[in-house]
Amino acid sequence: MKKLLIRADASNEIGIGHIMRCLALAQEWISQGGAVYLFSFDLPKDLEKLLLEEQIEIINEKDVAPGSIRDANETIKQLKKFEIDILVIDGYYFNSEFQKEIKNHSHKILLFDDFGQCDIYYADYVINRGFFANSVDYSNRMDYTQVLLGHKYALLRKDFLANKLENKITAEIPTKILITMGGSDKENIVLLILNALLEMELNQTFQVRVILGPLNKNKSIITDFQNKCTYGIEIITSSNQMYDHFNWADLGITSGGTTLIEMLYMGLPTISIKTASNQRALKVISEDFNATTYLGESGNINPELISREVMNLLNDTKKREELIRNGQKLIDGLGTKRIVQLIKE
Repeated sequence: MKKLLIRADASNEIGIGHIMRCLALAQEWISQGGAVYLFSFDLPKDLEKLLLEEQIEIINEKDVAPGSIRDANETIKQLKKFEIDILVIDGYYFNSEFQKEIKNHSHKILLFDDFGQCDIYYADYVINRGFFANSVDYSNRMDYTQVLLGHKYALLRKDFLANKLENKITAEIPTKILITMGGSDKENIVLLILNALLEMELNQTFQVRVILGPLNKNKSIITDFQNKCTYGIEIITSSNQMYDHFNWADLGITSGGTTLIEMLYMGLPTISIKTASNQRALKVISEDFNATTYLGESGNINPELISREVMNLLNDTKKREELIRNGQKLIDGLGTKRIVQLIKE
C-alpha cells in the first residue's frame, strides 16, 4: 500500500481551497488502494469531519511557523514515522528552502503551484492547473523536476465526477440562483450580491440559495438580511453535497477558486468575481474561452453592475448555453487520474 502525506492548511485568511484540491487527489489515491495522511494546523471542525469521513488520517501541527525550516523538519519526522512514499505540499509559503530541506532527506515531493512563485523548484512534480500556466517560467528547476501545466490537470472530487448531469437542460425561464464565495468570504461579497438582487425586485418565483463556507464569519449578517428580503433566500452552511446544489441551480455566482472549476464541469452557467490574487485566470476563462461572465475584482464592483449582468444572463438563453458548452469543454474531469497515474509510475 503506497502512502501519501499532504501538507496543507486552511484558515479564514487563506480559505479552504488548498485542502479541497488535495482532497480530490486523496480520494483518487485511496480508491486505488493507497493510504493518505494530512499534516496540518488546526482545521475547522466541519472540514476535519469531512476529511475523516474520507478515511484520511489527520496529524495536527502546532506552534510552528508555516513554511519555515522547522515546519519542514516536523514534516520530515512524519514522513519517516509513517514511511511515506510521496509528500504533497499545497500553500504559498512552501518556498524553495522548504522543498530543499525535504529533498535533502531523499523524499519525493509533489507541489501545487499557482504563480511560479519559487526561486528554485526542488519538487519532483510541479503542477500548475492554471489557464495561463504555459506563460509561467519554470526554467528555474532541478533537472529531475517534471512540470505539469494547464487545466487538463484540474482536480475534481469524486462526488462531482459521480453526479454530473449529462445533457442538462437549460431553463428557458431561469428562476434558481446559487451564490457561494468560497470557504471564508472575508469581504462579505455574498451580502453585496444579495443587495444587487434586491435592486432587481425579483418576484416570488425566484429562489436564491446561499452556501456559506466553513470559515464564513458573516452568517448572522446574512440571516438578518434574509429576514427583511422581498425574495426567498435559503442559507446553507458547509454543504458536503455541493453537486446537488449545482444541479439544482440555473445560474451560479462565485469567486475564481476551486468552486468555479467544479461549476464549469457540472454545466452550470456562472458569473464570477475575483476575490484573491490567485484568481487572475478568470479574465482568461471569460475572454479567451467564453466559459464564465467575469465581473472584475471584488473591490471594483457594485450592486448596479451585478444586477445588470445577472439580468442580462437570465434573459439570454443562448449565452447560458454557450457558457455551459464551453465550460465542459475546458474541464473533462480526468485531471486527478492523470496526476495519480504519473506519480505512481
